[in-house]
Amino acid sequence: MRAPSRSHRFVAGLVALCLILAAKNSIAQTAEPLLIPLQTFDLKMGSVGLLASSEEICKLLGHRFFQRPADAYRLLDSESSTLTWDGVEASHLWVARKFEEAGIPKGRLVMEPQALKKAEEQLARCLQGKETEQPELYNILKKHFLHYLPAHCHKPIDQVRKSVDDQGNLSDLKVPTARKPCIDFDYNSGQYGHWNSTTLSLMLIWKEAHPVLARIFDRGDALLQTRMAAQAQKEQQAEGEERRRLAAEKTQEAQRLWQEYTARDKTLLEQVFNFATVGEVNGAQHERWTEVQTCTVTDGRRQIDVRKLNMTAFRVFPDWVGSTRQLVSTDGAMRLATSKQIPMDRLQNAWRLAFQSCPGTRSRF
Repeated sequence: MRAPSRSHRFVAGLVALCLILAAKNSIAQTAEPLLIPLQTFDLKMGSVGLLASSEEICKLLGHRFFQRPADAYRLLDSESSTLTWDGVEASHLWVARKFEEAGIPKGRLVMEPQALKKAEEQLARCLQGKETEQPELYNILKKHFLHYLPAHCHKPIDQVRKSVDDQGNLSDLKVPTARKPCIDFDYNSGQYGHWNSTTLSLMLIWKEAHPVLARIFDRGDALLQTRMAAQAQKEQQAEGEERRRLAAEKTQEAQRLWQEYTARDKTLLEQVFNFATVGEVNGAQHERWTEVQTCTVTDGRRQIDVRKLNMTAFRVFPDWVGSTRQLVSTDGAMRLATSKQIPMDRLQNAWRLAFQSCPGTRSRF
C-alpha cells in the first residue's frame, strides 16, 4: 500500500486544524454576552463579559463554603441579615472597576432583558439540579444571601383551587402557575456598591466574576472553619463543666441522703440486711437497705420481700471467692454476702429475728 505523500499529510493536518478552530468558535458562540445599558433608559448596550452557564454556576455553588451544616452559618457576622467577613468588599470593588472599564455609568443595575432572562434560566437550572446534590443550598442562599428568593424559584408551584360540578360536588383543582424569577435586582433597588444580594446574584451569572467569588468564598470558609472549631471546643468545655456540675450535685445529694439515713433509727429488717451485706447494722454510704413497705426492703438496685423467702431452705455459711472469705445468706434463690469478718452465729440470730417479724414461706425440705 502506497504511503501518503507529504502534500496529503499537510492537507489532512490543515483540515484537522480547521475543525478544531470551528469547534472552539462554536463553543465561544454558545457563551452569550452579559449586556448592560451604557446610559440609563438607553437602548445602546455594552458588554462587560459573558454569561455563566448553569454548569459553571453550579460548580461555584458547589464550593465547600456552601456544604457546611446549616446551623454553622450563625457563627459568621451579618450585616442587614447578609453574612459578611473580611474580604467581601472585593465583590463590589471588582464590579465597579469592570463597569468603569466598559463605560457603564454608576447607578441602578439594569440588564438587557433577553440577557437577564437567559441568566435567570441558567441560575434556575442550576438550583433545580442542586436539590438532590445539596438539599440545604437553597435555604442557605435564601436565608443568608439572596433574601429575595421565593419558596421555589426554580420550579413552578401548583395552586389548589376549589371547583364545583353541576351537582354541587366540590373538588380540588390543581392549577399550574408560572415560577417566580431567581434573580431580582430590584430587591436592593439595583444597588451594587456593597456586598448584597444584587452584587452576589450579578457575580453568580457573570462568568468572569467567578474567580473573584471563589476567593471570597475561600476566605469565608476559612473563617467559618476557625469559628466552628472554636465553637466545638467551647461546647466541649461547657459539656465538661456540666458533667462536673451534675457529678457534684449527685455527690452532694448522696451525702445528704446518707446523713438523713444515719440520723434516723433503723428498722429491724434494715439492720439485718445491712449486717448481711456490709457487716454493719447501720449500713454504708455505698450500700444500705431501706424498708419501703412492711417486710419489703431495697438497696436501690433490687427489692426483696422477706415473706417470699424460703425459711426452710435458708442457710448462712462461709464461702470463698478467690482468696476472699465471704459469709453468705441465701435461700437458694436470693443471695446476700459480706466480706467483712463478722460472727456467723450473730448473723444467724439476726435472720431468726427477721423471720419472726416477717415469716417467709416453708417447704418440706
